[in-house]
Amino acid sequence: MISFLSSWAEQIIVAVVIATIIEMILPENNNKKYIKLITGIYILFTIISPFISKSTKLDLNKIEENVSKATVSEEKVNQESMDYRINELYIEQIEKDITNKVEDEGYIVKKCKVDIELEEKSDDKGIKKITLKIEKNSNTINKDNEKSAVNKIEITVGLDKYVKNKEDYSQITSEEISKLKNTLSDYYQIEVKKINITKD
Repeated sequence: MISFLSSWAEQIIVAVVIATIIEMILPENNNKKYIKLITGIYILFTIISPFISKSTKLDLNKIEENVSKATVSEEKVNQESMDYRINELYIEQIEKDITNKVEDEGYIVKKCKVDIELEEKSDDKGIKKITLKIEKNSNTINKDNEKSAVNKIEITVGLDKYVKNKEDYSQITSEEISKLKNTLSDYYQIEVKKINITKD
């Protein structure tokens, strides 16, 4: 029993020390809050990991027996699955953050996919690609139409006639996409070429 408790305490201390070191060496940028969230979840999983698989009441004697029977490979699998869940949670949070940022700019996000390299050993760690599919928010279109005093514009040159109707306001221009790419590039500190935006 004492060996189990001391081993458990050591795991918690190591997790706290690792989380503290990671927070100390991280640069001050927009992603730091997400890494703090992940390290907090990692510490929480370390604390509750001996009890996660237990659906019955807590019995310390049974826990000590199970810990003594556990193999190194099982511990490795548990750690890998925990790391995978933490990575998935981090990516979901980034995608939600990007979605909110784009919606603040007046668009509806139909699809948001972020490719991130999270391996510690990788030289190219961070956001590798952002893929977005967007359309104009109907509220924004209505505001644009209200600002415009002309509902229909006719331009006649010779025999050719060009008519611009209200529906044209719903189209996203290449200038708007370029501006949105620059906004995301500045906010997330990534190159513009890593951002792919298509209109619905």
